[in-house]
Amino acid sequence: MLKFLEHKEQKFVVINTLKCKLDEVQAQLLSAMEADPQIKIASVRITHKGKTLDNFRNFPALLDLIVKNFSFLRTRFSQRMRRYLLWDLDVKKRQEVDWLTSDLLFMPAEYYQSLNLDFSQAGADVKAAALTWEAGFKVIYFGNFKVEVQKRKQSKKFSDKLAMLLKAFKFKFQFRNFLNNGNYPSKLAKFKLQRVHKANKLENRSFVSKLGAPFQKKNTVIQVYEGVIQSDKQYKQPLVFWTPGVITLLENQKGEFGLIRIWRHAPLQKDVPNIFPVFPDMADLGSYYWELVRGGIEKTDVDLIAAAVRECKEEINLKETAIVSTHYLQNLIPNTAIDVSSMHLVHIKLDASKFDLRLQADEHIKTFQWFTKAELHDIISEGEIQCSLTLAGLSYVIYAK
Repeated sequence: MLKFLEHKEQKFVVINTLKCKLDEVQAQLLSAMEADPQIKIASVRITHKGKTLDNFRNFPALLDLIVKNFSFLRTRFSQRMRRYLLWDLDVKKRQEVDWLTSDLLFMPAEYYQSLNLDFSQAGADVKAAALTWEAGFKVIYFGNFKVEVQKRKQSKKFSDKLAMLLKAFKFKFQFRNFLNNGNYPSKLAKFKLQRVHKANKLENRSFVSKLGAPFQKKNTVIQVYEGVIQSDKQYKQPLVFWTPGVITLLENQKGEFGLIRIWRHAPLQKDVPNIFPVFPDMADLGSYYWELVRGGIEKTDVDLIAAAVRECKEEINLKETAIVSTHYLQNLIPNTAIDVSSMHLVHIKLDASKFDLRLQADEHIKTFQWFTKAELHDIISEGEIQCSLTLAGLSYVIYAK
């Protein structure tokens, strides 16, 4: 389904094979494309009954298409499908991808005509993307825009699958030089992974030889990977990556300090080794503890103070009108032996009379409470604070002159 559009005097083409309803996102997407002339092919997040359809891909190897088109192979080669179909992609974000399927494509009309491709034919979409990256332009998936389809396309006939495999073979041959030497998202990601491997070498005796798929792929704060470590012996261990964060020391006019009571993971037995990581879906493996407000630093935060203020706004509804002063204290390392992530301690003084408390429901925060120094001594001695970062932050309070 091919349609020509005009937006602010610029002409575009939309290929809408799934007949998506575009009324809500069309203007937003075309404006985004106009703002960046390097974007020549674009699409949005497509959903069906609440589930995202994977209209984004890495450039395929021939075996990728064989596995994808024959269901009995998908379970056997799930890791290959994970890489090819980008199962770990954050589907709600705008990002560069190797190529987008012809289920839904947007292009400037002039660029579409210059490609001279028949998008009703198998393989035209991947070829168009390769030509686009080869010419130095961009293919962008706009996961921040969403459309819904009422009906998914039917499974391909066996003859169509064979035709696609033949097209894939021709594609690999025609673009072999570009695929080997060109710059495109999956190639750059591979280079980045290789840099990680090299950076983890320890005097050439032990290094990460393989980084497996992440667990908890919807977790925006912590990613846990299965790493294959190569040395005299080969073994596996979890590799944990997370963004730096902020921890906030909240103080009111009375010199009291604010803590939230929040559900956190807890070991099954505190005196024996425990499995790591503890997964959030194991809701019985946890309890409520008193903690300082904390969280990860996000890309939209202009600095550490802004990150601390945002976290307080999200978790307890602290607005800037209630803030009297802010002050950066220091960087905290949770465990200098194995956990060298950075948590930055920020002190915020506020006017409690202007503080309209509302708790963030999806963070499992039970309550918020102000404590005097004497009361802090009591709850610490009673073991109601297990968080080492909170204890470190409160040391500023307890030992202050």
